[in-house]
Amino acid sequence: MQIFKILLLLAASLLASCSTAKTAPHNVAHENLIIYYDPEVGNEALLRAAKQYGSEILYIYNNINGIAVTVPHDTPLQDAIKYYEGIKGVLSATKDMKVQLD
Repeated sequence: MQIFKILLLLAASLLASCSTAKTAPHNVAHENLIIYYDPEVGNEALLRAAKQYGSEILYIYNNINGIAVTVPHDTPLQDAIKYYEGIKGVLSATKDMKVQLD
């Protein structure tokens, strides 16, 4: 039971320490992606590719090496995921979603 409490506190502290460097209005009309990148590669190429692709950069997560972007209108979600996963240094691209903890 003590280990569970420690793990729960650790998870809560990690979530509380997440910060964003840039924000933009949330795009509720279309899908968004969370893209994680290798910190040794950095996010410069990823940010350039996002702009070229027509995505809006919603957030830059410095503590977890990720960004949130919009999927351009008229672009299927799976096509956008495949595009971003093909960029050097990208570890994964997943659909942004809300998760409720009970």
